[in-house]
Amino acid sequence: MCKAMVDVDTFEIFRPEDLVRRLECEHGLLVEAGEPSSHTLEGAVGLSLSSLDTAEYDSEGLPRRIRGNFSLQSDEKLRVSLEAAGITRDRFTVVFTRAHRAGGVDLTAAARLAWILAYAGVRRLALLTGTFASWKAAGLKIGASSNGVRQDFFGGARHTFPVHPEYLASTEEVASVVSGQAWARLADVRAWCEYTGDGDDYPYPMPRGRIPGALWARWGPSTYIGGDLHNHEAGTPHGVAETCAMWSKRLGVDLTQDVIFYCGTGWRSALAWCIARACGYSKCANYDGGIFEWSLEDGPLDTGPSL
Repeated sequence: MCKAMVDVDTFEIFRPEDLVRRLECEHGLLVEAGEPSSHTLEGAVGLSLSSLDTAEYDSEGLPRRIRGNFSLQSDEKLRVSLEAAGITRDRFTVVFTRAHRAGGVDLTAAARLAWILAYAGVRRLALLTGTFASWKAAGLKIGASSNGVRQDFFGGARHTFPVHPEYLASTEEVASVVSGQAWARLADVRAWCEYTGDGDDYPYPMPRGRIPGALWARWGPSTYIGGDLHNHEAGTPHGVAETCAMWSKRLGVDLTQDVIFYCGTGWRSALAWCIARACGYSKCANYDGGIFEWSLEDGPLDTGPSL
């Protein structure tokens, strides 16, 4: 049975069968975090994250250590890219990815795009989980991508873009928390070895340690292999309620308190943000700059185990 649409912002995490049922009631926009393809969910629009993020490298192929690198592009450029893909505020939108990394589904790619769309202001949004095989098995149609039809994000209405700037935590906001001038729980979404400063798997140098005062929100055994929050091979989050109950105990916060998730450069923390939103956290943000940008501002780092 189809549910009546509600006039509020919603964020959901879908299994393939959930999407099949929803599409029987509503024609949503499918957006793949990746390039257009001839073999994907039929009619989906391909949107590469490279068109939304800044990524600058030096002559040796290493990330340029400048503020804003490996973070979202300007709001003006972001809006242009979303409108070119036909993404609007009011259309029901489902984000997914076929990307793989380290032997499993790179769910962080889809999660990052979902977080970006929520930040922009897409009101009814879902993150599709699972593998390509599981989508086919559930009965989702497979075919070629479609070309996005450019549309005004607000349908001609006058609104401020982005609608939800509070979903993105700045370095200044994080510094205020560290200095005690503001309160929020800093939640580190990286492997334990990264949290303690013992090492990481990035193919380029990254600072060692964690932002002072941050608690470990868990991730998995290494930088590119999760497991604590989701099944890496299947691309499916663990039970949302169970994860949020774990965070409530580990982080000492409830659904109404401020939480800032961070990782290395804002991808893993985007997945944590999606899970938090799905279970009802109303004041969670993603520190897009992560440890990479924090270190550029000479931010202090703690190492070693912590409670």
